[in-house]
Amino acid sequence: MNRKSLIQAAVLLLAVGGAFVTLQQTDLLPAYILELKVIGAIGAIGGLLCIAIAAAVSASPAMVSLVFRIRSQTNYVTEQATIADLDILFDHYKRIFGSDLIPKEEFTKWMAKNPSICHKVLQVKSYGEKTEARIAGFFDFEPLTSRAYKRLLRGPIEGWGLSEKDILSSKARKPPQWYYIGSIGTTTTSQQDKAATLFGAIEHLRRTNATRPITLLTNPLTQDGLRLCKGFEFKPVDEAKPRGVWVLELPKAVQVPRYERKLLKALVDNV
Repeated sequence: MNRKSLIQAAVLLLAVGGAFVTLQQTDLLPAYILELKVIGAIGAIGGLLCIAIAAAVSASPAMVSLVFRIRSQTNYVTEQATIADLDILFDHYKRIFGSDLIPKEEFTKWMAKNPSICHKVLQVKSYGEKTEARIAGFFDFEPLTSRAYKRLLRGPIEGWGLSEKDILSSKARKPPQWYYIGSIGTTTTSQQDKAATLFGAIEHLRRTNATRPITLLTNPLTQDGLRLCKGFEFKPVDEAKPRGVWVLELPKAVQVPRYERKLLKALVDNV
């Protein structure tokens, strides 16, 4: 029975109960009916019970939500982002990078050329048969052509630094050797989200690096980005210009430097 039906039943029972209570004060009812005066009380009580049940049914979504938040299990999964995700992701790109942001239209061209560029990290909460997921973080690693790689090593990045022609197509005969790290970011300030996103990016790199050596390049635009470059042992192309391009050479199946213990601790302590 839904909330509307419960309310209708409550009104009916209250009306019947009220009528019996009223008539009991008159001589309009036969004597044997008067002996059933308990009917009025039962009707009134039944009506009140229906109202109480209706209120509980109405409040149940909030109660279910509260139970879900308290008892749900939290996991993080990394998935390849799609062009349809860019509307959500670019809101967060703007917050992090401001005026240095590559236009969404340009980035869409990159993803059309190579769909594996961008990834999203989802926080998934589950309890019973209910599951909720939200985008907690993201990262994008652009596979570069050899010409783009050599150009980035020669000097400072101007403008966006890259264009569609610099992106190695997913249809290329050889797998990428050089990657430009465009961004690693989160949608909240949660330490758990930050740790999960960075961990997802490291795992993605580990899978990529498992079968071949790769070279990573990036241009840190934020203090967090610069800190991560130093922490992961990137080296600036020009020591005199630490705000320029940084490079990290990774031999095949190399152990990614630092942070792993801290990342795991942050994840475990916050789950």
